[in-house]
Amino acid sequence: MINGYVTRAEFLNWVTPKDTTADNTDDAVIDGIIQAASRYIDGACGRVFYPMVKNYYYDIPEGREILSEGDLLAVISLTNGDDTAIASTEYNLTPKNYSPHTGLKLKGSSSTYWTLDSSGDTDYVIDLLGIWGYHDQYDQRAWSPVGTLGAAISDTTTLAFTMTAGHSALKDNILMIENELLIVDTVVTNTVTPLARGDNGSTAATHANGTTVYAWQPMQEIAQATKLISQSLYRRFGHPNQGDESIITASGVIVTPKDVPGIAARTIATYRNKR
Repeated sequence: MINGYVTRAEFLNWVTPKDTTADNTDDAVIDGIIQAASRYIDGACGRVFYPMVKNYYYDIPEGREILSEGDLLAVISLTNGDDTAIASTEYNLTPKNYSPHTGLKLKGSSSTYWTLDSSGDTDYVIDLLGIWGYHDQYDQRAWSPVGTLGAAISDTTTLAFTMTAGHSALKDNILMIENELLIVDTVVTNTVTPLARGDNGSTAATHANGTTVYAWQPMQEIAQATKLISQSLYRRFGHPNQGDESIITASGVIVTPKDVPGIAARTIATYRNKR
């Protein structure tokens, strides 16, 4: 499953006491349903609730502030028009006190100014490499440590890597090791195998033994909405769709308004992108 807002294990733990039809032999079906529910929420909200690494290019602004395209969670690097790096001490993310951010602004005390490129051009000369997505408590709740590397990741192509005993990485987790993102395919004791290296737009890199590994923690409201929609879809698994205004997701699962319980619909309305 790719970028689901609950894992299969979380869904089964939640749904089984309420729906005795849940059967863990339907693993592939459940994965497809959770992924479909997650993408339905993305489409209905006009934004995503998982992390992506993207590089955006901006014109030199008239003032000191750049307005971001999308929901900015963190800056990996910021490069001026003359290809010099701008340190994080030279700007503030805006708004400063909560996430996601809508842009960044050079500090009034900073001696740094936006500059032209070597040819004197002003268009698309500022590079912002960042983590994008929506999380309303990014600094406090978005990433949780799940262990450390038990051996160095010494290349950028090998999938499987080793974590120390006692880790809590799970199948379907989105992991972050430094600036590399990975989606977990399998976990066998201390061996973790992702679907790909450098996933969700990130770049595969080497990592030293003992590096902390973090797992993405979707917003609780989004996870709950995903569970509710997934439960509704799972209950009618194998039955023809009777609703109208159906939406067929990329994974082939049909979602209709009848599949979206009231609580989930209100969550979607709350987090719909209004920009």
